[in-house]
Amino acid sequence: MTEKKEVSPKQESFIDERKIWADIEAASTSPPELVQETLDKARESKGLTPVEAAILLANTDKDLDQVLFETAIDVKKKIYGNRIVLFAPLYISSECANQCLYCGFSTSNKKLKRRTL
Repeated sequence: MTEKKEVSPKQESFIDERKIWADIEAASTSPPELVQETLDKARESKGLTPVEAAILLANTDKDLDQVLFETAIDVKKKIYGNRIVLFAPLYISSECANQCLYCGFSTSNKKLKRRTL
């Protein structure tokens, strides 16, 4: 179990965990029609809201899984074509207000000397 640490008011996180979990909970009961409607919107390649992403992630309809995979391939090809695209973060600062357990820039890492370019 991970320990939650207090974030000082000065270093308040921009991530609203309660909202994220509420969206995930709401999406967990999405009917297949809503999943299909969300897939139709995804095919437009104009982006999805966090709630819509949660709807797709919470899908339990095996028939719609195949549609989801096909939609993902179509959107990927529409945006990137037939190539592989890799992304690497470019950090311009080691200052952060978040407490991600996996990240060395976490605000709880007191050993890090913070710098901004």
